[in-house]
Amino acid sequence: KLSAAVVELYNKAKNIDEYSKSNLTIGLIKSYTGALDFTQLKDMSASDITDITGLGYARNVSAIDISTTNVTKISSYEFNSCASLTEIKLPDTLTIIEDHAFAGCSSLKGIDLPVSLIGIGGYAFVNTLLNGENVIADTLPDGLESVGTNAFAGCSALVKITIPSFGTGTILEKASSLFANCTSLSEVKIGSSIQSIPNACFYESGNEKTGMT
Repeated sequence: KLSAAVVELYNKAKNIDEYSKSNLTIGLIKSYTGALDFTQLKDMSASDITDITGLGYARNVSAIDISTTNVTKISSYEFNSCASLTEIKLPDTLTIIEDHAFAGCSSLKGIDLPVSLIGIGGYAFVNTLLNGENVIADTLPDGLESVGTNAFAGCSALVKITIPSFGTGTILEKASSLFANCTSLSEVKIGSSIQSIPNACFYESGNEKTGMT
């Protein structure tokens, strides 16, 4: 299933006007190798877009900008294994990133998680590169209410992270192996409200410096 917004975006990116939801195939989406920018739509306003179903089929896309949309959720597996994706800009309306949403995005340099975010699913960013200057903004949004297991496990290029003082100090209790196998992780700052560190949170990670903030 492809949303109308994804169809319009593909037509704009290819500078054509021939595809609709009935004739744009997943194969065509998968073969596209450029950038997909919702700020450049012609026939619809990005602010009217709440559904990007099927966007993740663009397995070879290099960059995605959905920052001006009103998307509230990145669905499970939406961008799973988009190995060519180096950058994605998210909207400030986003509240949920579901399980495996960005898993295996092995070229993704960084991602700015909006302050509106309240939930990150299990394995959401597992085995993702995350080695750019703006690596998850170096800190998790302090409005988070839930974080799933292995959410950032295997991000082998992740160097530093701040876990802020969430409103609920037990928010990480079920986030086992949260940063496991993050072998380059060298600095971790943990908010004073955090009451417990989940099981195997930093297993086989490279963290050498841990401090309370």
